[in-house]
Amino acid sequence: MATDPFSNLTQPETEAAKALVSDGGCLPDRAVALVQAVAEVAAVEALEIVAGTATVSASIIDTRVTRLKRIIDYLPDDARFPDPYEVGVIFRITTRQAQSLINTYQARYSANYREHVDRHIKAAIARPTTVEKRNKWVIEFSDPAALDFAYDTLKRRGLSKSLERDRTALTITVDRAQNDRHGLDAVAALGCQVK
Repeated sequence: MATDPFSNLTQPETEAAKALVSDGGCLPDRAVALVQAVAEVAAVEALEIVAGTATVSASIIDTRVTRLKRIIDYLPDDARFPDPYEVGVIFRITTRQAQSLINTYQARYSANYREHVDRHIKAAIARPTTVEKRNKWVIEFSDPAALDFAYDTLKRRGLSKSLERDRTALTITVDRAQNDRHGLDAVAALGCQVK
């Protein structure tokens, strides 16, 4: 018999976790991690307001971006970046508004975002393979945000000729012989692991 992933949560936390599963498409363990992060951030914010140490923003966008940063900071280092569906449920906003909030976070906290995606890019697995008699790297990611960031990084470095991204499989495929402007192939440019 499987154990209930929500058994250690309070009733409100359980309801929030179930909402993340049904409305945000989360797996139960991911929903629990997000709910715990949200609960911790809310508790800290409430205490900071009482203590008079909170920075109160005049804008709802600023408040949400700051709260999103705190939630991300609370998540484990190996947790993937929250997607627009999850952010939409957490803040009860549309997916489009959630993507805008994520974009604002990425711009405002670019060093934090870069640090997060760099960890996931370094953990990505590159496998040498042959596709239609061409030697390729197939690089597998666990985080969609890291996949997109790595893809953009390789394009910026001039490796766009054979570069292909598969968001469904969370992979990037690129010629092994192709080098960037600095003489590095895709795997060396990203610093991911080779298997």
